Amino acid sequence: MFDVRLAISGLFAFLKDFLEWLFEIRRTPHPLNCLVELQNQPEDHQQDKFVVKIRGTIHATKDKQQAIVQIVVTDLTDGVSKAEPAHSTNPQYCLSDSDIFCYKTELGRLPRAVTTLSRWASIASIDARWLLLPRKGKRDLLFVVSIFSPADQLEIVSTYCPLIYDNPRDGYLDLQAKDHQLKILSARLALTVASAADELTDGEIDLVKNWSFLNVGRLDSADGKDVRLQRAFNKTIRLIRSGRGIDVPMLCEQIVRIASFVDRYGILDFCMNLAKAKGYVNEEKLILLNEIAERFEVEKKHFLNMAEKVFPPEILRVSDVKLILGIVPGVEASQARKLLNEQYRKWSARVTNYNTDVRRQAAFMLKCIAQARSEYESEEPCSTKG
Repeated sequence: MFDVRLAISGLFAFLKDFLEWLFEIRRTPHPLNCLVELQNQPEDHQQDKFVVKIRGTIHATKDKQQAIVQIVVTDLTDGVSKAEPAHSTNPQYCLSDSDIFCYKTELGRLPRAVTTLSRWASIASIDARWLLLPRKGKRDLLFVVSIFSPADQLEIVSTYCPLIYDNPRDGYLDLQAKDHQLKILSARLALTVASAADELTDGEIDLVKNWSFLNVGRLDSADGKDVRLQRAFNKTIRLIRSGRGIDVPMLCEQIVRIASFVDRYGILDFCMNLAKAKGYVNEEKLILLNEIAERFEVEKKHFLNMAEKVFPPEILRVSDVKLILGIVPGVEASQARKLLNEQYRKWSARVTNYNTDVRRQAAFMLKCIAQARSEYESEEPCSTKG
């Protein structure tokens, strides 16, 4: 059975050997030359394009031979021995079943066995967004152009062209590093939520481990091969069980710095579901979840909608009903009254809902709102008008 991964590995081993040979000897005149021109808009790198051109002589085996062109891109920034292939973000331009970038297009019929291009001829316009380079920033790229016969897949001629490109996007090695860091940070935050005024159980640890390794970021690390990730996870567990506190504000700040809003929303959602793993939710967990939502820049109304779906009234163990309504210690009275009015309008509209559970939850929430409002009556009574 043909092993695609083995073939790809062999291809790039050959390419590295070729590059080492290429840079160790003096370049001799080549029958076919390559030129890569960068077409870009300084104010918008999203429109960058690499225009690939060739000029010179192509020696085919016969007249009217059909030909295809193949272009691969290698990053040589860290030296030939550490060359890395460009990956593809466009499935149309992938090498076999891999994610390695490989642009292929028909060149057409060569008019004669020996065809000479006296002027530069454009053969490809490659959108920079199709390339996922190893790293962000200035990169030394090598474009390798090969011309093949589609009938027998034999190479007719190949050439190359170096180009320095200032990559504006995170590379796949950058993304791997961020992915690894996000898994650690999100697991640390989830474990902190689970242990808020509670004992951290083995079951909760397993939930966090499986979730963070499988669902956080872009990479699946559940195969156990990522030893660094496992060590960081174990270190966090020891830290929490020793009684030493976790700096939640700093932890949230680090997550916001590297995670998209969708990632942050997913982390918050898991933390909320984890908070009820023991069958109840205490005040400390509610306060912590409110803080995380705020630091994750999740709007209060969205957080309360999430809480409504995740926390049925019977599992809430709180003495301060304001926490159920999203009012945490330190909130200004005017802001609290505004939030109470919004909650009143929302839940008063549900007391006649056809669903029994919704009516029951509405009655519970209205009771909480009435109790919370009584604390502000001495300052400024809240209006119940919509």
